[in-house]
Amino acid sequence: MGRDGSTRWNKDRPRQNVRTPNHNKVSERYKLGVRPKAKHARTPLEALGLFLSNDFLEKIVDYTNICIEKIRPNFARERDALCTSKLEIKAILGLLYLAGVAKSSHVNICDLWATDGMGLDIFPAVMSMS
Repeated sequence: MGRDGSTRWNKDRPRQNVRTPNHNKVSERYKLGVRPKAKHARTPLEALGLFLSNDFLEKIVDYTNICIEKIRPNFARERDALCTSKLEIKAILGLLYLAGVAKSSHVNICDLWATDGMGLDIFPAVMSMS
């Protein structure tokens, strides 16, 4: 028994030749998700659009701008807290995706914007670090 009193541990491995119940099987595999539409996506932007719809991106923009409006009085210059757009949100999501593709999760953020040949060239081309 486990310390919590309800978990029962077993010395033997569970049976491996157990049939998967029908309710756990996906019957129409190719009709689910974005797979049929993804076959027709010609650009990375079209492929990304299958996962992030325009409505979803517009909600992100709206809620981000609401937060920006709340914190705008804390800034001395108006240009330090400008509203965002769908294009800017797509840019930051794209950079986050590329950072994941490049396995940069434990890299110092300054190194992503490095222009000495060690960083990813796309980061400073898309936006400034500050």
